[in-house]
Amino acid sequence: MTKLINVEYIDQSVKYPTGCETISTIMCLKYWKINITPDEFIDKYLDKGDIIKKDGQIFAPNPFDKFVGSPYDQNSFGCYEPVIEKALNKLISDKQLLNFEIKNLNNIPINTIIKDYIDKDIPVIFWATINLKESRYTRIWTVPDTGEKYQWKAQEHCMLLVGYDEEKNGLYFNDPFNNNGVIMYDKTLVLKRHEEQFSNAIAIIKKN
Repeated sequence: MTKLINVEYIDQSVKYPTGCETISTIMCLKYWKINITPDEFIDKYLDKGDIIKKDGQIFAPNPFDKFVGSPYDQNSFGCYEPVIEKALNKLISDKQLLNFEIKNLNNIPINTIIKDYIDKDIPVIFWATINLKESRYTRIWTVPDTGEKYQWKAQEHCMLLVGYDEEKNGLYFNDPFNNNGVIMYDKTLVLKRHEEQFSNAIAIIKKN
């Protein structure tokens, strides 16, 4: 069986080099006819924290709390599901979109996501890696609020899950990186990279 949800594609590359989370979210919002620009989402709803170098040390936020740097900056990093969930809840409250709710799908098995969301024409914002490259620990920084050390997992990437092909063991994504477009990736490898990136996923649900 094959399933593909028709979602307008947006590329992140020109203006939002580290904005995969934002662009995947904007594609999802547009699918639900919630019109907001990436700039408005970034500037008004996305919590961000600066990357500061001082006395030979790097200070930056925890990516589960804030976006590390700026989506406009190619030298920035990114964020995980809790940051996008918080931004979406602020947006829903601000714009009084009372017929929508946000579903945290962290650590939910892919077959459950397919059955409960994709098969019901609900696209899912989904974390894996850039071009499904292997994750690797790289930069270490200090989180200013807590003093804890955080080590970044490189290749972090966010896409919009829009379908699957059971016969080819594939998953379809609107992948905003480098104008990849609507692309099918091997399901087994996707799930490996998804787990490497903390099995993060989130959906926007329209209430009946």
